[in-house]
Amino acid sequence: MGFADVTIAELAEDYGLSQDQIFALCRQFGIPFRDAQSFLALEDAKQIILEVRNHPVAFPVEPPRS
Repeated sequence: MGFADVTIAELAEDYGLSQDQIFALCRQFGIPFRDAQSFLALEDAKQIILEVRNHPVAFPVEPPRS
């Protein structure tokens, strides 16, 4: 499994979520992490992004920042 070039902190910022929301998703999906600077495996990052996009009510999403 490859690694996405994204940390938990960057993913939270890009999708307008708190780091705690990303931590909760990591725990829900059994994704290992140490802190907000942990890099995510590509499949793990995709799983989190799909969850956020598929459940916008649970995770109000701001437009991604460029």
